[in-house]
Parts: sequence; structure tokens; C-alpha cells
Amino acid sequence: MKKLLLGLAIACVTIICYLPAWSQQKTITGTVTTARDHTPLLGVTVRVVGTNRGSTTDPDGKFKVQASEGDVLEFSFIGFQNQRVTVGERNTIGVSLLPSQASLGEVVVTAMGQEQQERKLGYAVQTISGNDIEETHRDNFTTALQGRVAGLSVTSTSGLPGASTTIRLRGVNSIGLSNSPLFIVDGVPVDNSTVSTAMLTSINNSSADYANERFDFSNRIADINPNDIESITVLKGPEATALYGIDATSGAIVITTKKGKAGKMSVDYSSILTTTKLYRYPETQEVYDKGSGGVYNPGTSYFLGPKIDPSKPRFDNIHHFFETGISQTHNLSFSGGSDKITYRLSSSYLNNQGVVPTTKLERINISLRSTARISDKLSVDGSFSYIQTDNIKAEKGPTGFMYGLLLWPRYSDVRDYLNPDGSRLMIDPDLDPDGEFENPFFAVNKNHFYDKNRRSITNVGISYDPLNWLNLSGRIGNDAYTTSGMVYYNANSIHGYSFGGRIDQYTSQQQNIYSQLMAKLHKDFGKWNTSLLLGNAYYDYKTVTNAQSGENFQVNDFVSLNVANPLSIQNLSSQVEKRLIGVFGEFNIGYEDIFNLQVTGRNDWTSTLPIGRNHFFYPSANASFAFTEIPAFAGLKNGGVLTFGKLRASIAQVGKDAPPYQVLPALLPQTTTGGGFAYNFNGPSPFLRPEQTTSHSFGTHLEFLSSRLTVDVEYYKTKSIHQIVPLIRKSYIPGFVLYTINGGSLTNHGMEVTLTGMPVKTKDLQWNIILNYAFNRSKLLSLPAGVGEFYNSDTWLAYNVRNGMMVGGPLTTFTGATWMQNNKGQILIDPGTGNPLKNSNFQIIGDRNPDFTGGLTNSIHWKNFDFSFLIDFRKGGDVYNATELAFYRRGISTRTLNRETPVVVRGVLKDGFENTAHPTVNTIQITPYNASSSGYYTTTSVESDYIEKNINWIRMRDISIYYMLPHQWFEKQQTVKSVSLGVSTSNLFIITNYLGQDPDVNGTTSATLGSGGTGMDYNAVGTPRVINFSINAHF
Repeated sequence: MKKLLLGLAIACVTIICYLPAWSQQKTITGTVTTARDHTPLLGVTVRVVGTNRGSTTDPDGKFKVQASEGDVLEFSFIGFQNQRVTVGERNTIGVSLLPSQASLGEVVVTAMGQEQQERKLGYAVQTISGNDIEETHRDNFTTALQGRVAGLSVTSTSGLPGASTTIRLRGVNSIGLSNSPLFIVDGVPVDNSTVSTAMLTSINNSSADYANERFDFSNRIADINPNDIESITVLKGPEATALYGIDATSGAIVITTKKGKAGKMSVDYSSILTTTKLYRYPETQEVYDKGSGGVYNPGTSYFLGPKIDPSKPRFDNIHHFFETGISQTHNLSFSGGSDKITYRLSSSYLNNQGVVPTTKLERINISLRSTARISDKLSVDGSFSYIQTDNIKAEKGPTGFMYGLLLWPRYSDVRDYLNPDGSRLMIDPDLDPDGEFENPFFAVNKNHFYDKNRRSITNVGISYDPLNWLNLSGRIGNDAYTTSGMVYYNANSIHGYSFGGRIDQYTSQQQNIYSQLMAKLHKDFGKWNTSLLLGNAYYDYKTVTNAQSGENFQVNDFVSLNVANPLSIQNLSSQVEKRLIGVFGEFNIGYEDIFNLQVTGRNDWTSTLPIGRNHFFYPSANASFAFTEIPAFAGLKNGGVLTFGKLRASIAQVGKDAPPYQVLPALLPQTTTGGGFAYNFNGPSPFLRPEQTTSHSFGTHLEFLSSRLTVDVEYYKTKSIHQIVPLIRKSYIPGFVLYTINGGSLTNHGMEVTLTGMPVKTKDLQWNIILNYAFNRSKLLSLPAGVGEFYNSDTWLAYNVRNGMMVGGPLTTFTGATWMQNNKGQILIDPGTGNPLKNSNFQIIGDRNPDFTGGLTNSIHWKNFDFSFLIDFRKGGDVYNATELAFYRRGISTRTLNRETPVVVRGVLKDGFENTAHPTVNTIQITPYNASSSGYYTTTSVESDYIEKNINWIRMRDISIYYMLPHQWFEKQQTVKSVSLGVSTSNLFIITNYLGQDPDVNGTTSATLGSGGTGMDYNAVGTPRVINFSINAHF
């Protein structure tokens, strides 16, 4: 009885002591959202620290948990930073989670769509958030990658809507074929080709009329809607892309698109208004008039005449011509689902009117992506995208609108371009239309250049887990599109006059079918983990082109082939097919989180190489060693100084096949009236073999101060042999002129460094910094016998300069004309005229490759504000300023303002004593103003002098600031969940020593193979300044 009473007394005392605590415990409810846009998060773990009480959030981000005042609630979710909140008097708590800097790269998408832990990879990758790309509001998302990825360069052809971009990873590894990376969207390769003007029928009659220097076509990866991108992973070298086969020799860019999440349907809408304006213009002289030798002549395009009569009017023709471009973009998406099925349906409309009159890009995107978990073992995912683009262009290059604008006299209003009868207004009415440069307004209003594209991309995948250690998967994709376009020259135009008008129109249908089957086995043996992947891939490419051309219009200004003279109409139909079959395997073995080894192998069979040489095997191996995970480093790691450290190394070999129809002579359709087929100039190449590239890389990844500072360094070296070199001239005896052969080898090496830091991290403020740095060096080791220089003819676009390469030099050189020199390097002078003498042999005169490139990104989140900016920088590299050379020779360059002052060209006379100890110094005076015609400025200028050396730049590429309206404003209604307002700008300013408009130029298009046309500036439209105003609403 005493024990019972004692027990009851103890129980009563215990209850009385804890009554205050029980009375304070209450139900805490709240909502967990993302800090950026307050999207509800499903599955967030909510834990009362120090207890076993907790909860998880539902599809609306809501939670309920029992806690007392003073208790600490911890909120944790994968991909976000943990957050702790102390319970106070309020029973409702709202929590916004920030993305975790350390975990952004924890799991990345690698070759064949596999998800792997980045810490275990034996090669370098970089991942960019789709949100970072979306916030730039660029039409072509690839331009937003410049400066964000070490070793990646993106060069736009111009500042006009729909301009193509040339994309390079780690330089040039093929001297005659494509160097563009492979693009993968949700596991399926998608086409990124650019229309080459070779499909136009007139190309067979006059290649100069339709070279890629004059017309630009969008590269097709620009069809992707930036608003649909979840993340982009860049696989830089062969070691990372070997499983993809020959198409990924130059690297791969893997895009993962957004998909729905379990929960109620949510709606997102964004609207962007954009203004675009040029802010750098070419400078020209406005003192001297048209003519030569100081005599006025309105019928010439040279400004070597007398001084302009001051009584003549002056017009600001450049600013009268260029406009403020206006663009609008609207994005609307619906997403949701359950734990079994998710969906996301999105649509987008873009209307971009450029800075050049009439230029415009319209794009419509409609996309659907869905996933279905049919059972615990079987799942399916699929997507469908439809893209419609319409692009109105303007001719560029040597005879484009830009040249006509800059040559138009300032005392003539460029806006007056038509006579009363509608014909072209000429400065000199006595000249024929093809004898005078076109008024730019006439060029863009009366000549017509456009293309339309209708594209669909279908992707279906299935995954089945028959056993807990075995996964079987398959995927099939179809990328089909039709491109149609027109090049129309008015009968009064400079190019159309001699033909009585000229029109080319074309339709190109392309279909790419891809399928993939894989089996993946994974098994752990104690502390060892292993996996084996076996698979098969199938590609089928087919392009059918139909083109027609006509001349001698019966009715001018009526844009139709039907008004052309029937006898002039020519037709061209062609078909190109290619098939590739590959089998591949990958074996991984790892010990805990310390060591990982990956070995891969792939064998491809291609239809473009001769039987017996059309299959080839290429292996790779990479390893990583996380030295901080071994016990010896435990003290350093636990101290928080070195959180994580990894060493990695890799070796890989990849191949590249030839273009179709190089093995045997091909019968090509003829464009002459009546048609028919005939052999072209290309002879047979029955002994072709694939190019072969071997790569080695070494790197390290270090994380300091609890991963708030990371350093990633990669060194690589590649050697490419058996280069496939097209258009090599050999003996004419067999009846052919040009051949495609193997010959040539090259090397590349370089380094890439990425620093990531988080200087500030508090409850309300987070500041992230990413710094990228890279350099690449290349060398051409050999060329086929008898070939002293190799170049792509598209790059010979202005005078005697081209992007050629010679043995012993880099792959990115300029070759061209130089001055004749004596054995001391002094310029040789003609003793009869006093003019310098030119060397007719092409030599290396410059190198486009920079010393290094990089980018600095800063992102700051403070309460409801998000601010970020990207600075892109480059040191070194040469640019060919062909625009300034043309200005100089025509007398409109400011360099020609000293024309009335006698000059003596520095050098020595070529009088037989030039190589002696005492050559004759030139003392012959020349007065440019008195020189006849354009002789002086042509003979005293050489192309090598207009290679601007060591060009540097710092460009403010992107700035954005977004403000999220207070969440409390929307708590009393259920429709609008969040609203954000934003302002962003691109290309705000550039600091550079380049004298032209923009040093980041491409004189041709991304269709130019080999080293491409980058670094050549010839009447290009520079990159404009862009300002965006946006509103984003989440419902």
C-alpha cells in the first residue's frame, strides 16, 4: 500500500511539473516554397530539432507539426539549403528555401542520359541552370552560354534577328569537317545544322553570288524555347562523350527540359517587352566628296574627289537607317499531376523586330512532356514539340545594305530611294543600276530574303526494372522539319539588273530518326559497387531538297517565280541519306565514395565510308580518387577547411566519318534547262578512313569551407590524325578535279579553371560568384602531300585574306598578302613610283585564337530581390578589319584625311642593293590627293596591315534584377500564388581596343566548316544593346 501511494505521488508531481510545457505545445502550420518564385515544394522534411516529431509537406507545400514556443523547426529538401526557424507566438510559419550552391552539381546528366554523381566522374562537366538562361531573355539560348562555361565559345554572325551562332568546345579538332558539339534534348540527339547556300540552284552557275558570306540562316538548335529548359550540362571532351559516337567528337551539350510535378495544376505566365538598339557605329570621313584625283565624279564609289561643298545639306544617314528594335515574348505553361502521372504543357510566342528595317523573327513553340509510373517496375516518359519560325533577313557582307549605307553621301538623304515611277533613285542617273552601290533602304525593301521553318520533335522512352539489380530501357526520337526560303533580287538592284531580276526559292525536308536500347546492371559487393551498361544506337538521316531559280521578270516588284521568263527557270532536286549503327558498353567499379573507375567502348558502322573501312572501335577510361574520404584526411575535413578533394584522369579515343557520297563519284542533278544528271568535279575516294582523335586529361576538384569555395581545374591534350580533307586537287587524267582524302594531323592542348564561391550566406542574403577561365593552343602537324595551305573558300570574302592554315602554325590563322621585305625585314619600295611592293604569296599574317577567355558571374539574393550580372572577357587574338580596309581604299576612312600632305612610305628601294649592308632608303614623296583614281590608297595598303593584333575586351554581357512581390499580398485569395517583376539588359557596354564595331564577329555563317569564319569583320552589324522588361505570374 505504501509503494502504491508513493508511486501515485511521484506521478502527480511529474504531471504537475510538465503541465506548463504541455500547455505551451501547439499545432504549427505553414507553407514551404522556393525563395525565387514561391512555388510550393512537395516532400520537404519538417523536423522538431531534438525530438522525433516531424512532418512532410503536401503537394501545396503545406505542413502541420506539434511544437512548443522556443522549439526549433528544421526544413530540409534535396537541392535546397536547410533552414531553421524558432517557434514563437505565431501558429503559422511561412518558409522560403534557397537553392543549395553545393548540391547544384551533385547529380549531373552524362552520356546516354545517365544520371551520375559529379563527385565520382573522372572528367570535367559544367551544369547551367535553365533559370539563368531564361532570365537573359535571349532568342537564341546558345548566346547566353558565352562566359558561363570554361572552354566554350559562342560567336553570333550578326546582331540581327535569327542570326546563327558558331559554337566551339576546346577549339578545332577537324580542319575540313564540322567542329560543332552534339546537342541532346531529353536523351535524343537533335539537329543543329545551318542551311548552306549550296542548296540554291544558282550556286552551280555562280558560287560567288550565293556564298555563305552574304546570307545567314539560323542554326536549328535556336528553335528550342529557353523557357522550357530545366538545365544544361556541357560534356567538354572525348572522354565525356565517347559513348555518343562520331557525332560527339567535338563534345556534347545535354539539355534537360522541364516536366510536371505531383500536385494540383499550376499555371505560369510571363511576358517580356524588349528594346534593341545599336550603340557602336563605324566612323567615316565627311570632308571629301566622290571622285578621284581631287576631281568630282558622281559615278564612282570612291571618295577621292574635292572637298564637299559646305553649302550642301548634311543628313545623319546612319541613325536615320537603323531603328530601335521592339520585341515581345509571351510564355504560358500548365503543369501538375499525381504520384503516378505528371504533365507539363507549354506554349510561347516571340516577335522580334530588328534594328534593320523589315528584319524580323517570329517563333511559336508548343511543347508537351509527360511521365507515367505504370507500376513499381515500369515507367514511361514522352514529349512532343512543335516549332514554327518565320525569319525576314537582310543581305550582309561585301555587297549588303551596310556597305551601301556607309558609302551613301552624307549630303543625300538616304531615306529618298525611289523615283516617282517607283524605280530606284540613283545618285548618278547616267549609270545603270549595277554600276552604283544600292541605297540601303532600297536593298531591304525591294530585295527579299526570308526563310520559314516548320519542325516537330517527338521523343518516347520506356524503363523497366525486372529485377532490383537490372534496368532495361529504350528510347526513340524523330526530329523532322521543313525549311523553305527565297532570295529575290529586284530588277533594279545591283545584283538583279543584268538578269532582269533574279529569284531563287527552295524547300528542304529533313528527318532524323534515332533509337536506343540499353540494359544496365548494378550490384554492390560490400564496400565495392559495380555497374555494367550495354546498348545499341541507330541513326538515320535523310534530306530532300527541291530548288528553283528564274530570271528576266515580266513584271517587276511582283515576288513570284511565275513572272520569270519560262526559258530561264532551272530546277534542282537532290537527296542525301546517311545511316549509322552503334553498339556500346560501359563498366563502372567504385570503392565506397573514395575511388571510381569507368571504362567504355563503342563500335560504329557508318554508310559514308567504304566497305571494310566503315566500322571502327573507340575506347575510353577515366578514374577519380576522392582523397579527402580516406581516414588520413578526416581531421582536415572535419575541421571544415578542405571539405572535399578529388583527383581525376582520363584517356579516350573517338572517330569522325566523312560526309555522304565521297567514296564513289556521285551523279548530281543539273540546273540547266532540261535537267538531267552528270558527274561533278569530285572524284572517287575508295580508301577513306575515319578521322581519329586521342585525348588525355587530368584534373582536380577541391571544396573548401563547407563547400562555400570550390576550385575545379582541368588540363587536356588531344591529337587528331587521318584528317578528312575535302576539295584537294589531283591529276585531271581520270576526268575529275577534286578529291576528298585522308591526310593531315593536328594537336590541341589547354586548361580550364572554374572557381565557385559563396562569400555571404545569411537568412536574408546570399551572394554567389562563379569565375571561368580557359585557354587553348593548337598546331597543325601535317597536311596531305603537295598541299601547302588548307582553307575553306567561304572565308575568302574580302580581298587577299582567308582563314587558312599552314603546317607548323595554329589552326586559327589568317593567311594573306604582305609587303615584300629584304633580309632585314624592311619594306621594299618601287623606285619608279615610291609605292611599296606586295608579296603575291599567301603567308600567315595573324591568329584568331585568344590568349585566354573567361567569364565572371555574380548572383545576389536579398529578401525578395534577385540581382545578377555576367562579365565576359578575352585577352589577345587577332581580328581582320576588312571593313576599315575597304573604307581606306575607297577614301571614306578617317585615316585618309591627311591626303593633301606629301608622304614618304617608310622602306628601302628595290634597286638591286636592298639586301646589301647599305640599302637605299626611300625618299620619294607622294601626295595622295593628286594620285589618280584610287591608286594610292590601294597600292599603299596591304591586307596584313588590317589584321588588328592582340584584341582584348571586357563585355557586360548580362545584368538582371527581379523583385518578388510580397507573398502576403496573395494570401487572401487562391488564384495568384506569386508575381515577380524584372528588368534585364544584354551587351550593355564593351571595353575593347578594337577599332571596328564589334570584335566578336563571324564573316560567314555557322555552316562554314573547318575553323569557320570567326574573326573576320566585313560590313557586319554589331551586337546591339538589349533591354528587357518582364512580368512573371504563378497561379
